[in-house]
Amino acid sequence: MTDGSDEFEKRLAQDLRAWTDPATRRADWALEAREVIAAAGGLGAARRPSRERLVMLSAAVVVLAAGGTLALLNIRPGIANLGESPSPTVAPSETPGPSASPVAEPTPTPPPSTIPGEELPLDQLAWWNLEYYDFGYVEPPPSDASPLPEPYKLLRIGTLDGRISAEFRLNPNWSHASVSGPVGTDVLVANDGGDQTLVTVVSAIDGSRTDLFASTGLVPAAILSWDGTTVYYVSVDRGSGVDAGLWSRPRAGGAETQLVAGPLGEPIGQPFDDVTVWWLTLSPDDETIVVQWCQGGVDCRTHLVVLATGERREATGAGWPIGITDTLFVADGVPPHDDEIVSVDLVTGETRMVARGNQAQVVRLGSGWRLAFGQPVALIDLVPGDEPIYSIPGDGTDRPGTSLYSLQDRLGVALPDGWILRWLDPEWSNLGQLVNIATGERLDIGPFIGP
Repeated sequence: MTDGSDEFEKRLAQDLRAWTDPATRRADWALEAREVIAAAGGLGAARRPSRERLVMLSAAVVVLAAGGTLALLNIRPGIANLGESPSPTVAPSETPGPSASPVAEPTPTPPPSTIPGEELPLDQLAWWNLEYYDFGYVEPPPSDASPLPEPYKLLRIGTLDGRISAEFRLNPNWSHASVSGPVGTDVLVANDGGDQTLVTVVSAIDGSRTDLFASTGLVPAAILSWDGTTVYYVSVDRGSGVDAGLWSRPRAGGAETQLVAGPLGEPIGQPFDDVTVWWLTLSPDDETIVVQWCQGGVDCRTHLVVLATGERREATGAGWPIGITDTLFVADGVPPHDDEIVSVDLVTGETRMVARGNQAQVVRLGSGWRLAFGQPVALIDLVPGDEPIYSIPGDGTDRPGTSLYSLQDRLGVALPDGWILRWLDPEWSNLGQLVNIATGERLDIGPFIGP
């Protein structure tokens, strides 16, 4: 016969753990930005208090404790705070486009050669992911509640053989931190420490970091050239919030160069500044860079810049980036086409709908490019015309719970041609699956071990 008081204490301990364990969820920032803007009466509405909007827009980790007391998230030692030390465009089509469901048989032509899973150099394939953590009280908060910890973004960097080589806490505010790459095994991080922005390269192999430069202004977006020798970035005046355009400087050190004069977007500090985000996307041939200023996923200004000449062309209808080829920029659509995936011609600026959906990855296959999109995953050639949609070959099984997330602000990976990455939601579970779109081969990866 068991002791009733012991059973009660066990149940109480289990309940307390359930109440106090942190919980995360993936943020659909574009959707949440639209909801906040709509709730406030549109883009012209008065500003909400910054913290209120931040909580509404984040993937919050709400920490609760029995009796309304606060329980803090346990952060492992060793997590550093990084940053301490013109032709006309065409709107996306209104006509029905390709859906996420395959409608044709796999292509009958022999697939281009791709590296098999057993030969993938997983210990050299870099990845990173980013999660947002916030804290809250039970409502109403207790009168003797301790001050809340500050929110932050947690950046993890590692390799696909199961290692997490580095973890850093970044500024949680939009336009105050960015992560890009990997370029080879390097991840580029720009993080605002309050009085300056530090731009740093972190190695996914061993977690070592190299500080490249510091700016007294904000650097809301920064990327490396594909040969790793040049840093491209947007510079914003910290006081006025006005951007000074697109800049570059050698990775090895040297003077900065203004490539395109600003402003390219609206000042940070205007209504809804907490949903202001900048994006830089560089074509694989290092010839064209796409500069974007966006209010969430609701409205974006897209500039196509030819690096050799500084020529700039604006495009409409494109939202947050999904991927890029030598000729096309692929992105989410913006309202009222936010359920579409669009492509922008890098020369003409023409925008056209490619498919319907919100989850997609651009992948090179042989001499061409494919868009992998939807659930179940379908494929389409990224070339003008009425392309057929087809399935991934074979009868492989997707890893349960994984999805084909766009490689945007929450996830980056360096993969060989022909491979895409499925990831488990929530991201902190660190499980995924590599899929070869040419052969249908699948390779489960994870779980990952921290530093």
